[in-house]
Parts: sequence; C-alpha cells; structure tokens
Amino acid sequence: TFYNNNFTSYKAGSFKELYYIRYIDCSYNKLTQTSINKIIDDMYDNYEAVPRGNIVLNIRNNIPVGGTTATVPSEEQVDKINILKTKGWTINYLPT
Repeated sequence: TFYNNNFTSYKAGSFKELYYIRYIDCSYNKLTQTSINKIIDDMYDNYEAVPRGNIVLNIRNNIPVGGTTATVPSEEQVDKINILKTKGWTINYLPT
C-alpha cells in the first residue's frame, strides 16, 4: 500500500509487470492527473499481459501540490477503468 505517503508523481512502468498483486492503494497522496493516468495505463497493460479479475486499485483523494480538488483521471482513462471493471476489477477514483 502506498496510502497517504505524500507521493507527488508516478514513474511509468512501475506497476506494469506486477502480475501477482491483488490490491494497490495510492489514495491520499499528491498525485497529478498525469500520474493517475500513467497508473491506469500500466494497470490496463498489466491486465492485457495477464488477464485476471479480483484486483483492487484505489487512486482516490489525491490532491496535487497547490491544488484544492482531488485529481480524477482523464476521459480516456475512465474508458479503460470501465473496461477493467467489466473484467472483475474494482477501481476507486472518485473523491469521497
């Protein structure tokens, strides 16, 4: 879990090959939309490499440095989220 660690960025590829992971919690950090989008891209590629369900990804409540509202993924990434949800994934990205 990477919950509440004040992370401000994500390096593309970091989660791409974590094929045995079942739960990733990156909530309550300071990730930008670009970082959130990279995480979703990596997890989508991860699924395509090793298709499986029952994965939980929590990326909600990230407020970037200097920001006042929680980061949400771009529309393209929401499309990928919806595809993964049909495959049995749980992805939480809306602010609470």
